[in-house]
Amino acid sequence: MGFYGDFKKGRASSSSSSPTTSNESVSPKAAPFVVKPPEKKHRLPSAYNRFMKEEIQRIKASNPEIPHREAFSAAAKNE
Repeated sequence: MGFYGDFKKGRASSSSSSPTTSNESVSPKAAPFVVKPPEKKHRLPSAYNRFMKEEIQRIKASNPEIPHREAFSAAAKNE
């Protein structure tokens, strides 16, 4: 049998140096934890943010079918 036939039966070829390979250290599960970036501090909304929120709500109240993108654009143009 070839290498793959021997490998399937649990026998590695004679050229391997040990039953455990270096692939175990390269495994993606080697790190027991995930490094996360630090949480960002939430800022208070600026005057512009508050204005845009109110303006978009006003535009959507008068025209509920308008897409958000168009409402935002109209609010930015202050129409």
